[in-house]
Amino acid sequence: VLVRGNLVAGFSETGIHTETVGGCTIECNVVHDIGLGRMSDMGGLLASYSTPGAILRHNVVYKVTAFNYGDDGMYSDEGSAHTLWDGNVVWSCLLYTSPSPRDS
Repeated sequence: VLVRGNLVAGFSETGIHTETVGGCTIECNVVHDIGLGRMSDMGGLLASYSTPGAILRHNVVYKVTAFNYGDDGMYSDEGSAHTLWDGNVVWSCLLYTSPSPRDS
């Protein structure tokens, strides 16, 4: 799966989520105005569960706003491992959660 060159904006949930798709590439996307203060535990870019071989690179993420917690620009959630995060730019988010040190 390749997700490239998209503008994702104005959503109350996560911008781009790898879910359980291992080996996917998420690159050169712009994600902004996500969450809108309506949802918690989400991010502009979210890798979760079993996503071995996922690549998230050269994306721009800004203005992620959660309802209560978890307004991350880049979010490596439970079970996420063997994921490459490279050259992403994040600003205007309450938190920047670096990828999990566990084999990410």
